[in-house]
Amino acid sequence: MKYKLIAKQLPSGVVFAGDGETSCGQGSCPAVLKTTDGKAIVVGRILTQKEHAAITKTGVIAFHAGESAVEVSPELLHQAAGKLYDC
Repeated sequence: MKYKLIAKQLPSGVVFAGDGETSCGQGSCPAVLKTTDGKAIVVGRILTQKEHAAITKTGVIAFHAGESAVEVSPELLHQAAGKLYDC
């Protein structure tokens, strides 16, 4: 399976379409990738156990074995949304 970077957020907060650039400099670099079979992979800050528990407590979603959640900015998802269909 191959992965294509379609959107990335730099530590400065700037979000842009991924054009093969993979360096983040220093700090974290949340990103969205598209797989060759059309699925999206989201990379971001992993939620803490306390955050997982708080979400589960609301009853909105339950985490199953092997599932996790990450935090990314709405700007990153917005930039990636159209690119998922363009790739």
